[in-house]
Amino acid sequence: MALFGIRKRRSSRVIPLRPASPFWGALAEPLANRSVWLRAGMCLVALAVLVICLEAWRPPFPYRIGDFADHGIVARVDFRRIDWFATDRARSAAEAATPHVFRNDPTPLAVLPAKLRANLREIAEAKTLGDVSSSTRIAFGLTQESQGGPANPKGAAPSDEFLALRRNIGDRPGLAGNRIDEIANEFANFIAQLKNRGLADVNEFTLNKIERDQSLAIITGGSNSPQQIVFPADVQLSELLKPTGTLGKAWSNYPLLNANRRVFEHWLVSQPAVTLSYDGAATLAARHEALDKTPKVTREYRRNTVLVPSREVIDDERLALLKAEHDELNSRLSTGRKALR
Repeated sequence: MALFGIRKRRSSRVIPLRPASPFWGALAEPLANRSVWLRAGMCLVALAVLVICLEAWRPPFPYRIGDFADHGIVARVDFRRIDWFATDRARSAAEAATPHVFRNDPTPLAVLPAKLRANLREIAEAKTLGDVSSSTRIAFGLTQESQGGPANPKGAAPSDEFLALRRNIGDRPGLAGNRIDEIANEFANFIAQLKNRGLADVNEFTLNKIERDQSLAIITGGSNSPQQIVFPADVQLSELLKPTGTLGKAWSNYPLLNANRRVFEHWLVSQPAVTLSYDGAATLAARHEALDKTPKVTREYRRNTVLVPSREVIDDERLALLKAEHDELNSRLSTGRKALR
C-alpha cells in the first residue's frame, strides 16, 4: 500500500503541445464569449454616464468666488446676460399697471327712470309739501336738513322748491303731471352714459387699496374681456356730478332736469345705484398673466468689456457675469470641437 499516493510520471505533468491558432482565430475566440461583451458594455455605459455628468465636451470654467484678478478679466466675445434686477422692476411695473377688474350689472340704473316717474307722480298729485311721503321728501331733498348745495346756494325753503318742482312737472292748470314722461325720458338719457361704465362704491376702493391713479377694467355681462378702461373718478357719482364731471357738464343739455337741478341731483345721489362689484379672482389672474408676459430684460456686453477690474476679488455678481460669458463662448464651439474634447 502506497504511503504517498500514486506517483505521476514526468510525461503526464507536461502540457500537451498544440498547433498555434491563427491571429483572427485568437481574436474571435474572446469575442464569441458573452461575458466579455457584457463587461465591455458595462464599461461603455459607465463611460457615457461619466461624460454626461461631467459635461466633458464643455471647456472647464476656471473661476471661483474669492479668486483675485491681478490683471483684470475682459470679455472674449460679445454676449448678453439677463438683468434680474431690471426684470423684477419691469415685472413689478407690469403688475402695478394691470387694471383692477370690476363686473358691471346695469340693472340698478335701468329701474331708476321708472322709480323717478313714480315719485314725480306723487309730487304732481300733492297739493302741499305735507301731502308728500317722508321718503319722497328725503329723496328729493325737500327737507330742512337738505337745504343749500351748489345748485341752491341761497338755500331756498323746501316748500318753495316743492312748488317749483310741481310747476316744472305741469305748468298749466288742469294738466298736472303732463311732463312726467318727458322728465323721465330726459333722466333716462342723462344717466345712459353711466350704464357702460357703471357706478362704484367708494368703500370698494378703500377696501381693496385702489388709488386714484390706478386703472379699472369694466366687464359688462357674461364676457371675460374688459369693455372699458377707466379710473376711479370716472365711476364715482360724487365726482361725475361736479361742475367738471361728465354729468355736471351735461345738465344744460336737459332743460327740464336743469330747471330743478338740485332736487334731481339729490334724488339721484340718494338712490342705491351701485352697479360695479370688485372681481378679485379676475384681477389676480390678470396680474399673473401680466407677469408671465413680461419679457426678461437683458444687458449686452461687447467684446473686451472689463468684467472684473484689476486687483479685484470675484464676488457672486461677477462670477455670474463670467459664467454668462463662458456659456456664450461654449455655445459657439462647433460640434467637432466638442467631440474632440
